[in-house]
Amino acid sequence: SSGINAEYGRVTNLGRREEVGCVSDHKLAVTAVAWSSYQGRSVIASCSDDNTVVIREWVEGDTFGGILVRMDLPGNVVGASTLTYIEFYHHGDTHVVCTTSGGYVLIWALGCHDNDLTTSVLFAERIHQGSVEGLALGDGSMSPRRLSLPHDT
Repeated sequence: SSGINAEYGRVTNLGRREEVGCVSDHKLAVTAVAWSSYQGRSVIASCSDDNTVVIREWVEGDTFGGILVRMDLPGNVVGASTLTYIEFYHHGDTHVVCTTSGGYVLIWALGCHDNDLTTSVLFAERIHQGSVEGLALGDGSMSPRRLSLPHDT
């Protein structure tokens, strides 16, 4: 998927070299996307300048199903600015990891109840004074090891 600084990101089938969909569930620019498999579903997560994370199902035939879950920033995240990075992390359980230009790392646990996707916040802390542009998680302990890049202002 690629963003164009708009409220959507384009999803492209590289094998066919054609656009097959749009991530369009945000009010501001889509800043990052991640693909994964969860509970037998193919899913795509997107984050945006509107400070939301949306997870949608990707249905066979290159189309989107409905929104499985929309996540807002936890209340303790203040001045987070832009969501800069998103990834699924699988180590026994499945987690969604997101970072911000305000130095926050956010980790949600994914769950399933009556076939509905559920989330709970595991970690939401500011770990850096600058922008966190990527993240590598360790051996399953869910303790972040940051890979941040300085952000010139």
